[in-house]
This record gives sequence, structure tokens and C-alpha cells, in this order.
Amino acid sequence: MKELLDIQRFSLHDGDGIRTTVFLKGCPLHCPWCANPENLVNAPFYYVDGSCCIKGEKQCILSGTCPGKDLSDTGELYKDCQVEAVRSFGKYYSPEELMEIILRDRIYYENGGGVTFSGGEPLLHVDFLADVCAILKRTDISIGFETCLFVGDEGMNLLRSYADFSFVDVKILERGACRELLGGDLGLFLKNIEKIRDIRNRVIFRIPIVPGITDGVENLDLIRKLIGDFCPLRVELFGVHNLAREKYRILGIPFTEFQAPKSSEIKGILDYLKEEGIDVVAIGI
Repeated sequence: MKELLDIQRFSLHDGDGIRTTVFLKGCPLHCPWCANPENLVNAPFYYVDGSCCIKGEKQCILSGTCPGKDLSDTGELYKDCQVEAVRSFGKYYSPEELMEIILRDRIYYENGGGVTFSGGEPLLHVDFLADVCAILKRTDISIGFETCLFVGDEGMNLLRSYADFSFVDVKILERGACRELLGGDLGLFLKNIEKIRDIRNRVIFRIPIVPGITDGVENLDLIRKLIGDFCPLRVELFGVHNLAREKYRILGIPFTEFQAPKSSEIKGILDYLKEEGIDVVAIGI
């Protein structure tokens, strides 16, 4: 069994065609602008939905025992809450259950559609995904991954064995800043970039534009050099946003406000990358 955050059916933004996007929990990085903080650890996140909670009311069977927002051990409470106020980010699935959901929509995967594994970081879950990917491959269903590439050899072998395409995040290429801000070993990322150089025509780089962090001159120079040397299929830029503010509040995690990049800044970065003949587009901006 593996805890998945969500299974999003009929997705149109995670690869070609109509896709089923599977979000797995757990990530090796802790990006300050992360839009999915509930995915940062590979463990259940329980929370109380205040709009449903009747704590303090006579009819609440958990009155006096419900820990409210202190949900470090809520397995029984999660099952017992009669008004379903105690909720969870994530649900456990077996490989068989996941495949059953995926195959429901097989008819919609024609014209290039299929399944995209996202996260968190899907390449941390080799044991769970290997069997699923093998079945998908046998049934000729397209497989995509969204990855930060800060993973070990087993994860890279999974990607190389099964990916029809991969979105690879390119965030911070300054070694010190990568370690300090993301908690990542840039050397591992660069080593893994070399491992997929021979399949670069199936790789799409995604670059988050975070004002004051990823848009500095030095970082953009390093990114442009990496892209120019690697020659991926294409490059996509997207801007940071603050839509996850409520999830941070629910989870009790400090939230950092980020200013969305201006359209003029995005255009400037697009032009800067296009000077090198790079196929780059802005998405969601």
C-alpha cells in the first residue's frame, strides 16, 4: 500500500492529451514557495475542517478528547468522527486499486494521453511504481513523470525504463543557494541530468520564476547554459503564486508570501532564453 495525495482524472496540463495525474507524497526538497506542502513528507496529514467540526457541542462523541488542530496521532479519531470533520490529505492505495482507477479512463488516453506521476517526488517510490509502470507499458499507455531529479539510482532507472516523457524542474543552479534554500545537493541533480542526456528529446524543463530567488542574473545565466548544453524538447516557465496559503494554515506550517512575477519580467526571461535558440514558453501566466 502507498499513500497518494490525489488522483486527478481528465487532466489537460501534465502532458499531451487527456491524462490521469497521480500525486505521490514525499519530497527530498523543501522549496519555500511549494504549492503542495501536504506532499513534503511521506506520511498522513490529518486536519480539522472547522466548517464541519462541532467540538464542544453535546452531540459530539469526541467532545473532550478531540485534539483539535493537534493531530499528531489521529488514526482512531479519523475513523470515529461522525461529522467527518477530521480529514486527511492523502489516501492509501494498493497497486491494483490504482490500476483499476487508471484503466477506467483508458478510452480517453487516445491521441497521446495517458498517465503522469507527480508529487512530491514520484521517483522516491520505485517499489510501488515499478509494477504499475510495467502494466502500463504492456497495455501501451503513455507514462510521464514530473520530477525534481534529486533522487538516487533506483529512481533514475525507473524513469529511464518507463518514461515516454519527463518534466524536470530546474530551480536553483547556484550550489550554496540550492543547499540552503531547497535542501538539495546540486551535484546529485547535475549527475542525474547527465544520466538522461541520451533521452533529452523526451525531456521538458520547467523553470519556476520566483522573484528574488530564481530570477537572479547568475542563476539565469547558469540555467541558460544548462539548457543550451542539454537541448531538451522544450522549456516552460511558470510564476510562483500564493494559492496554497490556506493549506499552510491548516497544516500549521509557516507560510512565506511571494510576489508573483510581472509579465514584463517573464517576457524579459523568455527573450533572454530565446536568444540561444531555446524553444521556451510561459504557462499559466
